[in-house]
Formats: sequence, C-alpha cells, structure tokens
Amino acid sequence: NDFTCCAYMFPRDDDREHVDLLLQTWCPEARLHDKRNKYRDQYQAWAKMGYLEVTPGEAIEYDYVRESIVRNTKIFTIGLIGIDIKFQGHHFSNLLEVDLGHTEKSRGNIYAQQVKSLTGG
Repeated sequence: NDFTCCAYMFPRDDDREHVDLLLQTWCPEARLHDKRNKYRDQYQAWAKMGYLEVTPGEAIEYDYVRESIVRNTKIFTIGLIGIDIKFQGHHFSNLLEVDLGHTEKSRGNIYAQQVKSLTGG
C-alpha cells in the first residue's frame, strides 16, 4: 500500500537484446512521517534524492500519476501502457484514455490486467 510505480522501457538501437528502464515511483506523504513505518527514514532520503515522488495525503493520489504519464507522452513516444486493475485500474485507464485522446477505435494500446502481488498479498 506504500508505493505505485510506472516503468518505461526503451529499446536500444545498438543492442536489440537489452533495454533501458526508467522507473517513476510514488508514495503518499503520510508514509514518510508515519512512526509505524520502519522505513520512513529511507523513504525521506529517497524523496530528497528525487527517487521517490510524494503525493499529498494518506493514500496514493492517482491524478498525480496520471498527469505525470501524460506529461511524459510529450517527451517520448509511449507505444503501450499496461495497468494493474487491482487498485483503481479500470477507472485510471479510462481517464488516461481520455487524457491521451484515444477513441474507441484506437484503444488497443492501453491494457488493464491484474498483476500478481510479489508480496503474496
């Protein structure tokens, strides 16, 4: 419940077997200061270094995530977006389609599916 992440994969022109990854990670601000969070010092350090983007409040603010993805479409070409539908995924993907100007005919490049938790939860 602490993080949400967006991963961008860039194929290399000179090496088709490898890719470069750009990861963006968000965390609710409350988790940085929650005394029950034994990792809060690390979260604060990551945020200060720019590795963790902080959203206001107790929970991930998905509008920040969506706005960031839309901004990034102006910087580089995004060919495919995959979304985990477990947490607001359907609603998020619909809003993202509107933001990016997708019509029913061109919906093929935003996919929503549930991703299995790596934590077993």
